[in-house]
Amino acid sequence: MVQLGLSDGSATAGSRARLLPLAPELIFALLIIIDILRLFRHAMWRDELQAFMLAAASTSPLDLFAKLKYEGHPGLWHLLLWLITRVTTDPVAMQVAHLLIALGVWVLIWRASPFSKIEKLLLLLSYFLFWEYFVVSRSYALGVLLGFGFIALRTHRSEQRFWPWVLLGLLANTSLFGTIWSLGLGAFFAARNLREWRAMLAGAALYALLVSLAIATMIPAPDSLFVSLIPSFALRPLDPALEFAVGAFFPFFPPFVPDTLTAIGGPAAKLAATPFARDPADQLSLLLLGGGYQPVLTAAVLIFPILACWTIVRDRLRTAEFATTYLGVLLFAQLWNFEGAPNQQGTLFVALIGTVWMWRANIAPARRVAWLWIALLAINAVGGVTTLASELRPYSQSHNAANWLQRNGLDQALLIGARDATTSPIAGYLRRPLYYVNCECLGTYVEWSTRRKPMLDLDNIVARVAHGMEAENKSKAILILSLPLALDKQTVRRDLNFEPIKRFPSAIVPDETYVIYRVTRQ
Repeated sequence: MVQLGLSDGSATAGSRARLLPLAPELIFALLIIIDILRLFRHAMWRDELQAFMLAAASTSPLDLFAKLKYEGHPGLWHLLLWLITRVTTDPVAMQVAHLLIALGVWVLIWRASPFSKIEKLLLLLSYFLFWEYFVVSRSYALGVLLGFGFIALRTHRSEQRFWPWVLLGLLANTSLFGTIWSLGLGAFFAARNLREWRAMLAGAALYALLVSLAIATMIPAPDSLFVSLIPSFALRPLDPALEFAVGAFFPFFPPFVPDTLTAIGGPAAKLAATPFARDPADQLSLLLLGGGYQPVLTAAVLIFPILACWTIVRDRLRTAEFATTYLGVLLFAQLWNFEGAPNQQGTLFVALIGTVWMWRANIAPARRVAWLWIALLAINAVGGVTTLASELRPYSQSHNAANWLQRNGLDQALLIGARDATTSPIAGYLRRPLYYVNCECLGTYVEWSTRRKPMLDLDNIVARVAHGMEAENKSKAILILSLPLALDKQTVRRDLNFEPIKRFPSAIVPDETYVIYRVTRQ
């Protein structure tokens, strides 16, 4: 009996020993399943569906690139969506394409990066790779795939001199910040291989053409709303640069942190109401700067990412390579007074990952890992875990509103949207145009041109609703409103009756919470 017990214990220990090496692979698979479920449960908002609707409305690639003159983005993601919309106009197809791109990023990290399993899991749990570049369908994940693809090719196929330039040229066409990252990587790739300039000539020439295409695409049309955005060299507070420096490496953004604390309950729920919980990154900036402009502390915050890179890699050339991208992004933010969104700030985080990746690929595996590196990964992973709070309420009410209109047989009525930008994702889900009061026109995507009036008060909205009904010769319409206005009490047009028939609860994107009115002309 004793021998049997010992045998059972040995068998159990043996099973555990065999399963233990598989634990990271199982966690990796579990994280993929979680994010796939989140992606397809995610209600897409206007910035996601704008690109898809613009691609669907373009008759040719030339027509597509003409429309991009009002977007401020290069065209690689839009061109991919244009190909997809030749087959289907269902926006779920865009999510499928984005899923394949995000999985490509994850598999590349898991299989090709030189990091340990723990480092890889922390990296995949990071705010940007777990949420922004997986669940939210934008062009940025494509940029990460191309950037990390270049780094993997550079470390595993160091003899290549043509294809790295192709990847960098495509990276430049994913976003403005992808262009900056591409230029930083390209400059050091050329410098390291300058003696082999003949072998690089063809690839470098193609790269120059692709970068030129990206820049040309981002130059706004003469009547674009963005044409007035020009760089200013005047001295101003460094708030835009600070937003990027803090947001990239301390990714705790509203409303995920307060929603997480509220879900935990107890003392955590009380903490959710504090200013620090509502916007930790912003409060950290205020805390570091003492609520005012502190030159020394500001400089310390801005230089910290470069010092952190040096502390981790202890390599002057690698640190300079990261600093080129970092300073390029901060310079753009400061000159254009652009504080950016988390998905744009994440460029600095992935640039640091790429730098450490290239350095680690060329050192002895036994070399000690810097504690600061693990700390940065852990902080980003905690930020990523907070995004699980996105499951507590819809990201946007656009999907629910479109479904409600279809279920109630209202999707074929004259649908009027106010404002155009905030109601446009409903057009994307319904796959049909709305009458937008801002431009007094029928459309799906929003054209950011001077012919639209961005801000409208109650009187203007009522008047434009009346004009739209008259132009379409309709005595009844459905108005989708994303503004807190009591249209049922309006007295501007007494011949119009506004009856609220549906109110949607709050969404994570606050201005994509809708009230639907039935409008009747007496």
